[in-house]
This record gives sequence, structure tokens and C-alpha cells, in this order.
Amino acid sequence: MSASAEVRPPRWRFRIATRVTIQPSGGMPETVDGETENASARGVRVRLPREVPVGSHLSLTLQGGAARGGVVRWTAPHETSGYLHGIEMDKPLERHAKASRPLARLRCRLFFRRLLLGSIALGLMALAAAGLVWLLEAMRAYNPQYYEPKDVERERHEVQSPSDGTNKQPPHL
Repeated sequence: MSASAEVRPPRWRFRIATRVTIQPSGGMPETVDGETENASARGVRVRLPREVPVGSHLSLTLQGGAARGGVVRWTAPHETSGYLHGIEMDKPLERHAKASRPLARLRCRLFFRRLLLGSIALGLMALAAAGLVWLLEAMRAYNPQYYEPKDVERERHEVQSPSDGTNKQPPHL
């Protein structure tokens, strides 16, 4: 499945100055200044002045915060300047970083959305179970009118006949 066909998690837009240290295999690390444009639960999108190859390991520092590791998953040229890079982070944002509060709200919102959908699904299942129980109870009720018409006619005849205790037989012709 291609990266463009995958379902993307919700994004939070912000602009924060970012310093990226590219760690090529067997070479000297190179530091490039750029800008983080958005973040998601999995990573960030960073605009850099030059293209970094897909699969490169790098270290990312958001506005002077602690450095965090990541891997470049995709790259694309930007309309005006530089290149956009999709970076999957190795660890989640720290609690006290400047960009962590909005991302924490995003994660909280995703959690409550899942909780709400789960509650609705559980309520619908309970409603369906209650309806099924009601239907089974309604079908269990025995109504002799529908099942034993001869007995109903006999019962009707007994109600109409006098109940003086004597069994009078109708005269035979």
C-alpha cells in the first residue's frame, strides 16, 4: 500500500522553528534549520531548504527543546521554497515542550472520540438485545385462539350453557 493511500491521522497545524541534524551513514552529521508546519500522533511535517533522502535517520529539535530521533518517510518539493519532509518520530513529544500541549489535546480528543463511538456501539447492542428479549417474550405468550380452535369453541359452548350442575343432553332425533 502506498503512503498516499494510507489513512492519515488528524493533523494539528502550527509553525515552529526547527533544527534538524541529519545523520548519514558513515559521514559527518549535518545541521539544517527549517520549520515544522504540522504534527500528528505519529510525527511531524517539516520544511527544509534542501531535500533529505527518504529513510534517513535524523535528530529533530523544536524551538530549542530536547532533540528527538526520527526517520524521513516521504519528501516533496514545496511550492515556494525548499522541500517538505514527513518525519515519523521515535518517541512522543515531551510533556513540557512548547508543541506538546496541542498534540496532547489532539490525543485526548481522539481518545474521547473513540470512547464516544464505543459507548454508542455498546448502547446500540444493548438496545438490540433488549428488543430481541422483548420479541422472544412476545412470541412465548400462548393464545389458544390461534392454536386450538376446537378447544375455544368448546369453552364458548360451556360458558353459554346453564351451570345448574345438571348435564342436560339435547334430545336426539
